[in-house]
Amino acid sequence: MSTAAHLAAHRLRLTPVLRTSWGEDWTARATPASVRHIVRSDLDGGGTILLHDSDRTSAPGA
Repeated sequence: MSTAAHLAAHRLRLTPVLRTSWGEDWTARATPASVRHIVRSDLDGGGTILLHDSDRTSAPGA
């Protein structure tokens, strides 16, 4: 989050929410089991999980 993003959120009365757990789902080594393991090890109640849609910048097969 940049300073400009924080100021814009404040101006719009929004609360920025960052990730609690990052699934690392875009990597070539990612599998459903590895993503689940990473997410479960980092996640607490009320947390936010960061996952990505596969696209042209993801590893092949991710």
